[in-house]
Amino acid sequence: MRENLYPGERVFLNLNKSLQNKMRQPTLRLLVALTTATTAANTVASPTKPHVLFVVADDFGFNDIALRDGETTDNGIALTPTLNALASDGILLDNYYVQPSCSPSRACFMSGRYPLHTGINNWLPNVAVGLPLDEVTLADLMKQEGYSTHAVGKWHLGFYNWESTPTFRGFDSFYGFYEGSEDYFKHTTSEFDLHREPSPRCGVGCSQLPWEDQGTYSAHLFTNETETIIKANRASATKDPLFVYLAFQSVHAPAQAPQFYIDKFSQGNFSNQRRTFAGMVHAMDEGLGNITALLKAEGMWTKEEPTIIIFTDENGAPTVECAQIGGNNLPHRGGKCSIFEGGTKGISIVASPLLTKKNYTYHGLAHGVDWLPTLIAGALGGSTANTKPLDGHNLWNALLENDPTQSSRTDIYYGISDAAVGIYGPALRTIDGMKIILGGWGGGSGNYKLLNGTIVPGNPAAAAAAGAVPLTIVSETTYSAEASLLLEMHEYTGAWAGAVTGTGASGQCTLNVTVGKCCPGDVYMVVKDVKDTATCCALCSAHTAQGCTSFTMNKGQSTCYLKTRAASSNSGDCDCGHSGALPPPTPPSPPTPKPGHHNSSKVLLYNVETDSAEKVEMSAAHQDVVAQLLALVSVHQKTGVPQATGNASCTAAKPSTDNQGRKYWGPWC
Repeated sequence: MRENLYPGERVFLNLNKSLQNKMRQPTLRLLVALTTATTAANTVASPTKPHVLFVVADDFGFNDIALRDGETTDNGIALTPTLNALASDGILLDNYYVQPSCSPSRACFMSGRYPLHTGINNWLPNVAVGLPLDEVTLADLMKQEGYSTHAVGKWHLGFYNWESTPTFRGFDSFYGFYEGSEDYFKHTTSEFDLHREPSPRCGVGCSQLPWEDQGTYSAHLFTNETETIIKANRASATKDPLFVYLAFQSVHAPAQAPQFYIDKFSQGNFSNQRRTFAGMVHAMDEGLGNITALLKAEGMWTKEEPTIIIFTDENGAPTVECAQIGGNNLPHRGGKCSIFEGGTKGISIVASPLLTKKNYTYHGLAHGVDWLPTLIAGALGGSTANTKPLDGHNLWNALLENDPTQSSRTDIYYGISDAAVGIYGPALRTIDGMKIILGGWGGGSGNYKLLNGTIVPGNPAAAAAAGAVPLTIVSETTYSAEASLLLEMHEYTGAWAGAVTGTGASGQCTLNVTVGKCCPGDVYMVVKDVKDTATCCALCSAHTAQGCTSFTMNKGQSTCYLKTRAASSNSGDCDCGHSGALPPPTPPSPPTPKPGHHNSSKVLLYNVETDSAEKVEMSAAHQDVVAQLLALVSVHQKTGVPQATGNASCTAAKPSTDNQGRKYWGPWC
């Protein structure tokens, strides 16, 4: 049980049992936040406090770990061998949630509190906003427990003043970048952003600019820095327990990796975009593997001197909006910035020699805010009494025993979507899977993004208005060696329908599908990374059940357009993707409400336990469930704070200049 509680958090809400039976769902245990049952902290039994390596992956999708999708090259090279091994030797969390975008999730990790209470609801551009200075951080608490604390990689929690930077927030050292993204080799956005800060409260006169590291891939830099920290600890006289917060840049845009890693995935069913993305993932995974091997070599992976590794992503992959790069959230709907499951259902792994049970999946609810109390109160037996009231729950016993009944977490409060895709929500789900979204939408297009580049409209109304033929996502991956494409759409389970017999401008192919033209008003399925006209033709043949009657191949863009509905006024000289032509129509996105406006009378209701793709909207049939969930949302909102707006006295962000005239980003207020 948490030490600090918000007023009214022991209120219980009861649901009508007849409604539960009608819905054929498990009992909806709607606890406003906590039951009064307590679980004693299970402190570590080792002679020394465990080292803690907290690893964050950026924009890593729910289905981007090879443990789930089995993605390998033809030579059997797995996408994530290290993560697979950690999960096999540890715990995979299967109902784990984070926030829709970068900064809100990082604020959760550091504070143990929802964006509802920190005011960090959106990713932070270069503005005078940061994690509030009165928040006690995870690093502060680790220092309290006697740890040597180090931050490596991406910060993205504010840097307008020195007090917002890592070594002023509980870390003994920092090596990394302040902003949200940058070039992986040059370490620049508009200007250079890479900093070495070797001591606590390292500001003017202490902070260094490692220009010499330009040209080296960030995953390699951050891996090497973490290894250096570990080796320095081994060489020190005190050998204090280590806390390393390793926040990889990977796999956020831009799409960059050393060619060596991209070439590893040249064989197999990878599109061009996915191949680069796979290289980025593999480089990160390799770095984590090197660090894990060093921990073992240095004797820091034993029961006598254990390390706890926490691996987490920070939001779903940006499949359509918010810097789309090639990630995969299937089977979930939507992506980064949205409060659909694809934007918020995360990946997390716990591994340690301390675990007595291993290689299992924990199905209980968990959220990024839980790591602070789980580590401090649970794993270390420390105190969180000096923090603000926490939203996080101590899951240590529940994780160790693989027993969700030992957890006090009974719901997930998603909060709102990132303003980059429109402000929608808030949303909340219960332990039984019932999820409510206020405002009538989850943010963004709500599309399902497929590995072959096809975008399937996720908004039924928009899809119908556009005349799109509904497609059903299946969990299996069916592919054609000839096409080298992954087909994860519709109910296609058969083999290809025969050989392609014609590829000319007036030719026909299997099932009499013809070459067509792209004209305004037509409706298409768009398939990227298609190599030739024959492949495009075969794709249309495979999708006649979805309405494909003709296709057009744009070789210059390696894009295949599969026409599912023709406009009545087509002219014969339309084109597809060339000069003067209109692109295929895009289903309209829902209107963006004014910031802070939530229409509580317009809600969506899903059961994400049985419908993780959020296809079946249930609110009309279950208004009493809606009422119960709205009451629960209201209790959360009573203690909320406004979105952080920053320091009004601070000037607009501007880069600094070093003594050689080189510009860089650093605190400006």
